[in-house]
Amino acid sequence: MEMEKGEKQWKPSNTFLQLKSDLEWDTIKAQLLEKISQALCPKTISYTEYDITWVVPRYQSSHMQLQTEDDYKFLLAHALKQKEPTVSVKIEVKLTKVSVQCKYLDICTTLPHI
Repeated sequence: MEMEKGEKQWKPSNTFLQLKSDLEWDTIKAQLLEKISQALCPKTISYTEYDITWVVPRYQSSHMQLQTEDDYKFLLAHALKQKEPTVSVKIEVKLTKVSVQCKYLDICTTLPHI
């Protein structure tokens, strides 16, 4: 498992997730947690344990937070301006005093128009 390796040996896990743009925020969080679970196999999982950011490729250069429903609405507003809406989501484990291990997962999300 990646978390058991030394920090310099960690490798990002990339995956793909296609979601509809009309999904509720709680459904989006659940889908992201499922991808985290599949990639990292954590013993326990909570959305608050991860720093989740997003960027619209070829539209913006800096990542924005994805922690609240308002963040998600802002993401949709920007992503849906594109002909083929695509969002890159970056997920990093938050560092804690107990565990100074960090792992991240990149997800490329395609949001079809509805």
